Amino acid sequence: MAKIIYDEGGSRQNINSETHLDFYRLSQELCKMNGKNNFPPSNKIKPAQNSPMKKICALFSAIILMFSNAFATDANRNSFTVLESNSTKIVLKAEVTGFKLLPVETPQGVQFKAVIDNGTSILEKGAPDLQKLCGSVIVPDHKMMKITSTILSSSTVSNIEIAPSKGNLLRTVDPSTIPFTYSEIYSRNSFYPQSAALLAGDPFIVHDYRGQTVQLNALQYNPTTQELRIIESVIIEITFNESAVVNPLDRIAPLNSVSEAFNLVYKNLFLNYDLVQHQNRYSAITETGRMLIICYDQFMNDMKNFVDWKMQSGMQVDLIAKSAAGTSSTAIKNYVQTYYNAHSDMAYLLLVGDAPQVPSSSIGGNDSDQNYGFLAGSDHYPDIIVGRFSATTSAEVLTQVNRAVSYEKTPSSGTWYKNAVCIGSDQGSANGYNGLADWEFERTIIRVPLLGYNYTSVSELYDGSHGSGDASGNPSASDLSPLINAGVGVINYTGHGNITLIGTTGFNTTDVDALTNTNMFPFLWIVGCQTGNFVSNTCFGEAWARATDNSGNPAGAIGSMVSTINQSWQPPMWAQVEFNNVLTEGSTNIRRTFGGISVCGLAYMNENQPGNTDMTDTWTCFGDPSVMVRTDEPMPMTVSHAMNVYRIAANFTVNCNIEDALVCLYSGNEIQGTGKISGGQATINFVNGNLNGVADDSMMVTVTAYNKIPYQGWVHILDWGTSAPTTGDAGFTIIPNPAVDEITLNFGNDSFSKGTAKIFNTAGQLMKEISFSGTVDQSIDIHNLSAGLYNIEVMLDEKIYHSKVVVR
Repeated sequence: MAKIIYDEGGSRQNINSETHLDFYRLSQELCKMNGKNNFPPSNKIKPAQNSPMKKICALFSAIILMFSNAFATDANRNSFTVLESNSTKIVLKAEVTGFKLLPVETPQGVQFKAVIDNGTSILEKGAPDLQKLCGSVIVPDHKMMKITSTILSSSTVSNIEIAPSKGNLLRTVDPSTIPFTYSEIYSRNSFYPQSAALLAGDPFIVHDYRGQTVQLNALQYNPTTQELRIIESVIIEITFNESAVVNPLDRIAPLNSVSEAFNLVYKNLFLNYDLVQHQNRYSAITETGRMLIICYDQFMNDMKNFVDWKMQSGMQVDLIAKSAAGTSSTAIKNYVQTYYNAHSDMAYLLLVGDAPQVPSSSIGGNDSDQNYGFLAGSDHYPDIIVGRFSATTSAEVLTQVNRAVSYEKTPSSGTWYKNAVCIGSDQGSANGYNGLADWEFERTIIRVPLLGYNYTSVSELYDGSHGSGDASGNPSASDLSPLINAGVGVINYTGHGNITLIGTTGFNTTDVDALTNTNMFPFLWIVGCQTGNFVSNTCFGEAWARATDNSGNPAGAIGSMVSTINQSWQPPMWAQVEFNNVLTEGSTNIRRTFGGISVCGLAYMNENQPGNTDMTDTWTCFGDPSVMVRTDEPMPMTVSHAMNVYRIAANFTVNCNIEDALVCLYSGNEIQGTGKISGGQATINFVNGNLNGVADDSMMVTVTAYNKIPYQGWVHILDWGTSAPTTGDAGFTIIPNPAVDEITLNFGNDSFSKGTAKIFNTAGQLMKEISFSGTVDQSIDIHNLSAGLYNIEVMLDEKIYHSKVVVR
């Protein structure tokens, strides 16, 4: 590890020296540490003219931007490796990379904040501004934990002055106006933080699992000796004991499977999730999870198309009138809790109505739909994913229903899905994510992974003039509206806001109302104050949900995450990093829902700031939380299956060219079975053993997959052993029966203009088909059919008749 200390002409130079050459050398070293060898020669850098500290900080800011892509962390826990995970202990190895020093101008001169890959700031006001690494593990339901660590390797930077943190500031505060304060920690002759590793916060519960966050203080600073220790490699061991249990997980039933939405959350949250799954041999992951809809009574009929589509696509849905759930938020929370306890597969809650129709819950004095989702344990990790169709009229409900159904069921074509927009203020420098201003964060941390995934165009709208794709000056609403109307898949915003607008561009609810982006709906993640403050207001997020074009067609957004309160600077940025990292994970077959992705971000934010959860509590999802987001132009699938099935059949087979595509069999207003395509096929067992209890004579087959156009087709349900005309008596007679080489269909005195006849084997495969007109008898050659029993379906005009024939 190179020490940031230099000998110039035989004399030792402290980094606090204001000589031009020292900072030039330090700048060179910083560049080398990040693989950059193109730092300009010293004669190209002008000495400071007015304020040395300001010029030096400006120089370092330029240097940092030169290798800013190195900051594009994936926040994916790659810093940790699980060596062992069993019923007695968990052993982790952590590797620390990407150490950097960022200059900060303070009253005591230029000092530094220290950052690492995947790190997040400790944010203790007045304490050295250092970063930590956090990771979470699944732990036993009824045990407590003890942690020990063994440092394998470390390095020390000598004679370094670390600036103090200004703490966790709100975005209503300009960080540059907050003075630096040095707490009593700076008078100690000891390292801060004292422990290399610790258990951060109490154990928590996320739906199916109890977790514990581990915090590695990879950077430790002694203010007296001015030494910064970098822990480069460490072994962390967590053991379990029987001491008094905090926040236990009391299971109502054994865990046999997990919902798809929370499977995504667990994979991104828990370091040992794959090992735990393997050890417990969970047989399957349920396809979608169950949704509870609590709907304002007058809007119940408006939700029919939404419920029908969700059921057809494989999601169990219960639509409950608000009057049945309860009139107060407390009553509604109790209803949701009871429902959750009775349905282990519950994954989603959708509230239909504005706050006067379906009240928001509250927590800590703040309005919080998320509080309806805190159902297991005493923590603030969501146990279900909550969304809202905010509406005061049936028309507003139908706008959101039609938008959600069309986005999933009948998506528009075009490459607009691969367009994105990044919007950021020019504030927050030195106090934002890794010391970046909002625009730097959007450009280097958010935009880069989007371009590395499916996105081909990511427009930049930043306050100020920052070159590249950002135009000079401050952007306006007139810059943003054309981008949205032309088609955008995702919008990220980091900056200031209020109830009705975002600060950068000034884009407000009136601008949203004027959008014409019909059938091209983006999803939005907004870091900004009060853009989701919908109780007693019509907020920015609601405007996107209710927007229509001049003809009344849905416009606006498919979903948005917006806050009901003033947000802080850094923690929401951590969540935004995770939102986009989960969105751009490499697998092309992961079914990512907007709500599931968003909960991953909330969990990551909680993990890195245990005990300070007001940002999680107040981030609100407007839209269907279960909507499967799209990041590319939807393509058709090749799907095939039999056109008939007997009622006594135990299963049904569907073929598809997309692995992991979800297949749902739907009849009689009920899901009859679901399954995933594996090896090009899914054989789905009927949930009740067969279809004997189904009154309908047809079954819908629906196949859905990530970035694909859904398939829907019909299958006739045939009665075994009897004729089953859809209307009237049997419409034909088979002569002879049994038969050998030929049969004749006799229609008696029936009158019809056209007809078809199909012969199926007992597996439902079509063996022969003829078309005819008039009322004359029809002969069918069956000499090539093997001996056995066959079903014959005859359609005469609009009537369908069934019978059977024995072939010898």
